[in-house]
Amino acid sequence: MNGVPMIAWPLFAEQRINEKILENGIGVALRLEVQDGSIVPRNVIATVVKELMQGKGGNDARKKVLELKAASGKALSDDGSSFKDYTKWETFNCHLNKY
Repeated sequence: MNGVPMIAWPLFAEQRINEKILENGIGVALRLEVQDGSIVPRNVIATVVKELMQGKGGNDARKKVLELKAASGKALSDDGSSFKDYTKWETFNCHLNKY
């Protein structure tokens, strides 16, 4: 929502799935290659950071997060879908609380 691309660094559990979604599905992250149980060398981290800041992958991710930032701002505005849905829910919830 803040328009900032990410570096995905999955460690365990569902984080690997989340990384795939962020990188391949949504396109807002670059993946840091991690071998299970090993220390990630600083040159590997530096390479991904440089790609995010200056490379094509970073440019693509930045464009995508800016699109999503605009869409989320629109959804949360007074005329947006999230605001309208929340208003409907609040009205419904207040009606239920009368009983």
